[in-house]
Amino acid sequence: MRGKKHLHPTERQKAVAAAKQAYKARLARIARTYADREKALKRALKTFRPRKSERGKIIFLGVRGGRIPASANRRGYAVYVNRAGKKQVVRQLTRDRKHVEKIPTAKKLSSIDVSRVRSKRAKQQFLTAHLNPIASKELRRKTKKGKRGISSKGTRYAGTLQTDKFYENSDSVEIIAKELSRANNSQRSKRDFLITIGVAVREGKKGKLHWIELSRRFSRADKQEATEAECRAFLGREVYAFLARELSDRDLVLQGSARHIGRLKENRGNPRDEWTKDGFLWQGHDQKNVQIEKIEYRIDQLKIGK
Repeated sequence: MRGKKHLHPTERQKAVAAAKQAYKARLARIARTYADREKALKRALKTFRPRKSERGKIIFLGVRGGRIPASANRRGYAVYVNRAGKKQVVRQLTRDRKHVEKIPTAKKLSSIDVSRVRSKRAKQQFLTAHLNPIASKELRRKTKKGKRGISSKGTRYAGTLQTDKFYENSDSVEIIAKELSRANNSQRSKRDFLITIGVAVREGKKGKLHWIELSRRFSRADKQEATEAECRAFLGREVYAFLARELSDRDLVLQGSARHIGRLKENRGNPRDEWTKDGFLWQGHDQKNVQIEKIEYRIDQLKIGK
């Protein structure tokens, strides 16, 4: 039997000391990175002075504090200017999409996500400003109710679905996924789309009606096709996750989600305020149930950095 190699006590001490030194150096590098990032952000915000006309809007700000036009393919920050003129950086979700970044990093326009901004008007103005000119005109025009079909203009598909379900294997997601796949695969290049989905939800049968609107980008490399299954997964997971967060911010939860949690083995026989998920108290235990009444959607082709 081959024995393990044993280090001399002196060598072992040196190895431990070297490991500790490397760990400290790594922590120092991380600290410097965060410090530099925070310093750059503060400098950009200090330089940027909002105009009165920019109040209530989202401005794409450069790393030096200057405004970045839609035609420039540069990195920057999305900054929301509230009605009082106060500057608020729009924080982005981290790569694992489980939490929001503490110190925002400069990103290209195509990677900026403004869905966390509460002002619907500000989000719509920002997203519209960075669409191609034809799509911008389409957004200003009301889409006919129930209209669906491919278009050579900026808005590729639009429609209204009377449904009470929106999850990966539901009919509503399947319909939108097919149209998204068709729109993507009909393009050889510039495969960048904005998916806007509005969901009407109601508390009980005759309760208060709520309107939730969210927008997400869907991008593929040139000549890269997207299957219906991929589009269905994108809608049923990523878009659904955003919908769940929007509802949670209003102390609401989908009735189907509540029903699923209540059926878990760990919750059988327990009152709702004690329901858990994976051993932790479920965040929707004290939220109101709502049910989807209808879904409106639009698929716009984006033109960014050109």
